[in-house]
Amino acid sequence: MLFQGFASDIVELPIFIVEVHIHDRPAVEVRAALGEHEPHILLGRDVLNVHRILLDGPQRALEIDP
Repeated sequence: MLFQGFASDIVELPIFIVEVHIHDRPAVEVRAALGEHEPHILLGRDVLNVHRILLDGPQRALEIDP
C-alpha cells in the first residue's frame, strides 16, 4: 500500500492484520502498516470509532468506554 507523510516521498509499506487490545476491552482487528524507521503508530478511525475515548489534558485524564 502507498503512503506519504507530511512533505515526504511516497513509499510502499507492507500491511499486516493485527489485533489491538486496550486494557480489558474487546480486541479490534485492523490493518496496520509497518514503517522500517517509525518508532510510533497512529490509531486510525477504524480503532477510535469502536470506543468512546475522552482525553482531558488539563486534568491529565483518559477515559475509554466500550
